[in-house]
Amino acid sequence: MGNAKTKELLKLTLVEGFGPVTIKKILRICPDLSLLFSLPKRDLEQFFPLPPFVLKKIEEQKKSTQLQETWEKEIFLLEQHQVQLVSIFDLSYPSLLKQIYDPPPILYIQGQLEGFFGPFLSMVGTRNATHYGVQQTRKCVEQLAVLLPKVNIVSGLALGIDSIAHQTALDHGLKTTAVLANGLKSIYPLQNRNLAEKILEQGGVLISEQRMEMEPKKQFFPLRNRIISGLSQCLLVMEAGVKSGSLITARHAFEQNREVFVLPGLLDSESYAGNFQLLEKEKASVFTSVGRFLEIFNPMDPFFVKPKEEKKLEEKQSEPHLFSFFENLEEEDEKEKQELQKKMQASSFSMEQKDLSENLFGKNGLDQQEKKAKAAQMENFSTLEKMKIRPVENQKQEEISFLQKQILDCLSSGPRPLEGLCSDLALDVSLVLANLFALELLKKIQENPPGIYALHPKYVHIFSFTEKIRE
Repeated sequence: MGNAKTKELLKLTLVEGFGPVTIKKILRICPDLSLLFSLPKRDLEQFFPLPPFVLKKIEEQKKSTQLQETWEKEIFLLEQHQVQLVSIFDLSYPSLLKQIYDPPPILYIQGQLEGFFGPFLSMVGTRNATHYGVQQTRKCVEQLAVLLPKVNIVSGLALGIDSIAHQTALDHGLKTTAVLANGLKSIYPLQNRNLAEKILEQGGVLISEQRMEMEPKKQFFPLRNRIISGLSQCLLVMEAGVKSGSLITARHAFEQNREVFVLPGLLDSESYAGNFQLLEKEKASVFTSVGRFLEIFNPMDPFFVKPKEEKKLEEKQSEPHLFSFFENLEEEDEKEKQELQKKMQASSFSMEQKDLSENLFGKNGLDQQEKKAKAAQMENFSTLEKMKIRPVENQKQEEISFLQKQILDCLSSGPRPLEGLCSDLALDVSLVLANLFALELLKKIQENPPGIYALHPKYVHIFSFTEKIRE
């Protein structure tokens, strides 16, 4: 059902008005979510430069019991329906989905987690499928079962092409993943309830980002589609009309820098008008056969990069890595950005926080952190005293903390990955990330490629390896 960190994140997703992008902002600034609901507003404003509307929402939730009641009910429903939570912090969270602009902070997963592994291949199409579309979808999945027996077919459990893709995968022993636009307490559409049960029986999974009792709503389907495209490096569009939801999935795929293959279809059929639109206007690739498809695209390789999009990919910094979730932060409005930069430049963020994921450094490390926190409470230490966070007003504008000096010293010998820095400094990820972000804003370091940190070119010439580190 998820560890303590995941449950804290679940509570945050239940706050009305907090979507994936807003939650990404919050986690970037305050990785330890327990502080959001435990610290008074004055301390939050002083130590964490959160957007005003976030602070307002948090304060509203503190004065009401509704969020706690909703959270407890959600936990009960998870246990009742045997649904697991996988958060953005977990290593079991799909790496390709993690790199998109707005990854779901939490995935609700019904079924065995062992069945939620790639290589994923997404297939979509119209609900009103023609005989030709059904025939070609079956043929495609059948050939994939022979040539790529470990592939996991991803689709949306809708009627038509989606259902055919799921069912054919099951018929040929493939794993399949169904992405729903509603909560997992119920199945939509009802006609596919038996298909959903078969998926679970044969080791596949049902996933959703919506809370357990959420009914299917029109606005949820485009959100669902971004997950379908985000799970795989490739999307196959088998049959789509001009108003088909498959075109929305294809648009998400293009935005996520995924490869899109399209079945040419029948020239005189309106059912394939969307296919030809993708081929003509969006420059999608033509799907002619599974054999030819596998010559161009290797879904076994999670780091597959489209040659024609290498420059675009570099600009987006979308190569998958564990912490890309934090690096896709959207452009903030100018006023908020300046406020954030001013505060972050002044703060060293010298914290001792829990690990972002027990899977990263082991459960023992997380348990020790939790024991320390409990011990601190028993000894009546305040949270701020325990974390040794210094108010930003008490620091000079260009002051560099002791830890930041250590980071610069580590990078003086060359670029280092985030994991390597954590290991060299013997510190947890949240603490290192906060200080790396502060150094980036000070233009002391830069991240390029994603997950690899180096001294900023403008700073290298003034950095002295023998400079005395001041505490």
